[in-house]
Amino acid sequence: MTVNDYRIRILYAIGVLILWNRFLYFFRVFRSMGFYIRMLYEVIKDIGHFLFILGVVYAAFAHAFILLGRNNSSGALIEDFGSAYFDSYLITNVYADIFGDFRNGLSWIIFLLSTIITNIILMNLLISIV
Repeated sequence: MTVNDYRIRILYAIGVLILWNRFLYFFRVFRSMGFYIRMLYEVIKDIGHFLFILGVVYAAFAHAFILLGRNNSSGALIEDFGSAYFDSYLITNVYADIFGDFRNGLSWIIFLLSTIITNIILMNLLISIV
């Protein structure tokens, strides 16, 4: 597969998502479904501020894990900010295997703090928004 084929597949995937969104939009015509479709779009519109706050929290924990991973004997825990950001997302889903050999008390405390803040506190904020 060439690079152009991959880019075309990405465009196809985005196009299909837009197509299904458009298909869902046409259900507003039906009386029984219109309310739910409008409510779905309103929730998506209201959730923007929450996603910004969640992104900042993920960035904070990603930065903390990058700093914890420096200068340890088993090599770098996380190499760059992008992978650290994704790993902080995985941590919120209680995936603790990203630590590898680097498991000390401070990393577990930050792991528990990240899990509590994102899964309990921020998800309760999300429920209050909706």
